[in-house]
Amino acid sequence: MESQLAHLKEDVSNRGFELNEKHVYIDEGYSGAKLERPGLDALRDGAADGEFQKVIIYSPDRLARSYAYQVIVIEELNKYGCDVIFLQRPISLREFY
Repeated sequence: MESQLAHLKEDVSNRGFELNEKHVYIDEGYSGAKLERPGLDALRDGAADGEFQKVIIYSPDRLARSYAYQVIVIEELNKYGCDVIFLQRPISLREFY
């Protein structure tokens, strides 16, 4: 987990983005098989409130275990104007449709 977080922070810096530590969302101890998780809920709330424009995630399985849940969350984040970037194994919603 720590190495993934370090990789994410390095990528954010390399892209020239600013990272507010309050926008680091971790669901340690919660299963990615569920959509109800404190960190994911906070991410979704922050997106709905317009707190950021980009969401960088290590890999799709860090967002959710099932592809259907990944699509639901990505579409929701996009609806709020957030671009979703995966560092490992990027997916495209076009694959789904």
